[in-house]
Amino acid sequence: MLAIERLLDIATQLSSERNLDRLLNLIIDQTTHLVKADRTSLFLLNGEENCLQAKVAQGIHEKELKVPMDQGVIGWVARNKELLNIEDAQLDSRLYLAKVEGESTPYPVRSMLCVPLLDGDHQLHGVIQAMRTDVEPFYKEEETLIRAMASQATVAIHNAQLNQQMEEANALLERKVVERTAALEEMNRELEEIAITDALTGAYNRRYFNKLLMHEKRLTDRYGSTFSLVMFDIDHFKRVNDSKGHDAGDAILVQLAQVVRSMLRDCDFLFRYGGEEFTILLPRTALEGAEILAERIRDHVSQQTFNHKAHSMSDITISLGVAAWHEADSKEAEQLLKRADQALYHSKENGRNRVSCSS
Repeated sequence: MLAIERLLDIATQLSSERNLDRLLNLIIDQTTHLVKADRTSLFLLNGEENCLQAKVAQGIHEKELKVPMDQGVIGWVARNKELLNIEDAQLDSRLYLAKVEGESTPYPVRSMLCVPLLDGDHQLHGVIQAMRTDVEPFYKEEETLIRAMASQATVAIHNAQLNQQMEEANALLERKVVERTAALEEMNRELEEIAITDALTGAYNRRYFNKLLMHEKRLTDRYGSTFSLVMFDIDHFKRVNDSKGHDAGDAILVQLAQVVRSMLRDCDFLFRYGGEEFTILLPRTALEGAEILAERIRDHVSQQTFNHKAHSMSDITISLGVAAWHEADSKEAEQLLKRADQALYHSKENGRNRVSCSS
């Protein structure tokens, strides 16, 4: 009765453990106590290498041992799928003795009890091996106990392996989902960047300008700050296209955008508004600060040499118009844009290569 109760208790423990490593240790621990073994080990079938591999052991150091299917007691039990009870292993020719690394003598083993782990379809999953170092053999009652133990262990191991496979599959799926999500996010960022960027100059496009202008206006309305716009275009740009060709004109636009962008803060935005016309959005910047920046840009551009193939152009200048947001601009941000454009027109009408401000 005590043995039956013990087996029922063991069955409950094994069925509730889903972690394979903890389960194998639990099986070995319970087997050792159940049959009063001195040394116990559990081998699982390694189908790829056609061997039995020690997964966990108690009282010995066999955890890295691999036993070929055609060798030793373990191999015999696996091949024949039968329990084997050896009273004196030293006299049994089938004994496959493992040696501890660094030692010259095999494990001292006398009696040995080995049982295959078989499922309902009589398919092999592994072998449990119990050993004693004294002359006391394993009895029929212990054979019965270890058979029952092996039956319960096989089911539990199979379930734990399925659980492990599911966890590994889920982990793999999660990694793939994370990788795919990251790839999609990167693709979305690239698409968003394409959607808001001028393909030629790399500056932001007019569509994004309109969006950020309204955003900046809302921030100003909420927090009472200010911001400014600088509009500029290339003086006599049509002459460049007519005399040097549109490729040269495109090269100037690209280089101009690079020069201007290098002079801006991280919080500033450069837009290609259309053709040779650009706009700069300067958050938290009053008119005076915007005018100073515009003059620096104008002067720096006038000193640049623009290159295209064999052509070097050092006479490129720009005209700029500056306007800062104030309450008189009504509720429409376009009013600010209109004033900056008027200031730019004033620069054009008064000799070009200059900065004009809207009051």
